[in-house]
Amino acid sequence: MPIHHSNYYALNSKTYYNFSILFPVNKDFINHANIDLQLNGLMDITILQTSEEGVADLSGVLKDNLGLDFNFFSQKENYDYFNEYYLPSLKIMATITFVLLADITCISVWNALVSVRLMLKDFTINLLVGLSYSKLRKIFYIYFGMLSFINLAVVFIFTAFNRYGCWIRKDATFVTYGLFGLIGMDWLALLVVVLLDIIIGIMIVETMLRKIKRMPISLGVLQ
Repeated sequence: MPIHHSNYYALNSKTYYNFSILFPVNKDFINHANIDLQLNGLMDITILQTSEEGVADLSGVLKDNLGLDFNFFSQKENYDYFNEYYLPSLKIMATITFVLLADITCISVWNALVSVRLMLKDFTINLLVGLSYSKLRKIFYIYFGMLSFINLAVVFIFTAFNRYGCWIRKDATFVTYGLFGLIGMDWLALLVVVLLDIIIGIMIVETMLRKIKRMPISLGVLQ
């Protein structure tokens, strides 16, 4: 079972501990550690059960011994900072996604209508020789269903490969556990892709059929 918690500085990421090696950090360890480990340890230090005065005193000690200014923030300040910058960026991305989705839907419907107009003679011949509208609808749904499946497969492979790449690079911040390396957020996104494909597919098919039914189907069209 994965053991993790949200990163203190990026609450939308996870830090896993399944393959972590734990060891006590005591005075002897600190004295034998190199400067990089000591400095990185200070960057991630967490202070518990203290007051603002105690934190200020610790900052003063670090300033006197290292010549560096360290600013400590409470968890509430981290949450406020995260919400101030992360949530607005989510709103911007959601707006851009909605606009692009609306544009793609309109272009897809327009392209379908153009295709119907260009293939009017083919539809006329098939309808005159016995092709029913219900069978034509079934053909359209099978065709767009295959396109949606290919689209979903490409998105799935890209996402899984991206997650797998984090394991190859040993990027501990972004590696994930789950079926095919995908986490719940990934599966939810794939479900959204499926729903959008279904909605767009239904809109295109029904629009094409409505357009075909409104066209005069007769021998005169073939002339």
